[in-house]
Parts: sequence; structure tokens; C-alpha cells
Amino acid sequence: MKTALSILMLAGVLAPAEPLADILARMDRAAGEFRSLSAQMKRVQFTAVLSESSEMDGVVRLKRARGGTLGVIEFQQPEQRTVFIKGKEVQIYYPKANAVEIYDASKYTSNMDQILLLGFGTSSTELKKSYDFKDGGPQKINGTDTTRI
Repeated sequence: MKTALSILMLAGVLAPAEPLADILARMDRAAGEFRSLSAQMKRVQFTAVLSESSEMDGVVRLKRARGGTLGVIEFQQPEQRTVFIKGKEVQIYYPKANAVEIYDASKYTSNMDQILLLGFGTSSTELKKSYDFKDGGPQKINGTDTTRI
């Protein structure tokens, strides 16, 4: 029994990784079903000249709509602020100052969509226009089997 178990474990280790074409096809199927996401986030900003970093914790919620991307990013620590994204407009609300900054992000729309929807509803055909893909092999993240690209 011990020998059989060892062989099964070895077979699992030596099993070939999923081909990149299959991974991209799976992403394309999932892209058609994507509507929204919500996640905890941590933004880390590093200033090389000072060798200093600062962190901001928050929650991000994104929704794909006909007019583009709708989103809310709420930062809690260290300074509370809320970022609203609607199509080509970005609003940043600072509750302590009771002030709103409004930006026209139309010249950055394609970059914003690339960043916000990378892997979340974007087809592999669209992603290939801006990125080169390489199979990085299987990887476990918090006990979950994933494929690194």
C-alpha cells in the first residue's frame, strides 16, 4: 500500500501542467460571465529616493457596464478617501475636508480598463494586444491550486 501511495504522489508531481491554450480558453469562457468583483486591497507606494514605503488598506468594487467600468474604491487607513470611477470620470472624495476632486480620465481610459479588468472579463484576444503570455506553471496560493501566467 505504501508503494502505491508513493507512485500516486509521484504521478501527481510529474503530471504535465495544463497547456497555455487551454488556460486561455478557460479564461475566455469565464470572461463572458464576468459582471463584477469585490475585494479587500492593500496599496503599497514605494519612494526609491527615500527608501520609504506607505500603505493604504481598502475595499474595491468593480462592475462592468455598457458605458464602461463602474467602480468604488474605499480607503480606510491611514487617511480615509473614496474613489468613484464612472466611465471616463474619476472622483475622489475626502470626508475630513468634505471635498471632491473630479478628473477627466478620457486619455487614460484604455490603460484604466487594462488595469481594472486584467483577467476580470477581458478576453485573451484583447489581452494579447498588450501582453505576452508565458505559462509559469502550477502554484498553490493559500492552499488553492492556481496556474501562474
